[in-house]
Amino acid sequence: MNHPMSVLKGETEVKVDLGSAKILPNVILLRGKRSDATKALEIVTDRQTELLEAWRRIHCD
Repeated sequence: MNHPMSVLKGETEVKVDLGSAKILPNVILLRGKRSDATKALEIVTDRQTELLEAWRRIHCD
């Protein structure tokens, strides 16, 4: 399932697919610093369950 979200920091934009219960998040677009994308992916992976729940509340209700 595709659950995209954008992460912005300064001049960097990272689009991350949140994945699912069985699939880890992954970067699908990077405009800017790779180090910012790495940090964003780390944070999204750590909070995946919480972010998926929020995504579903926003997009599925």
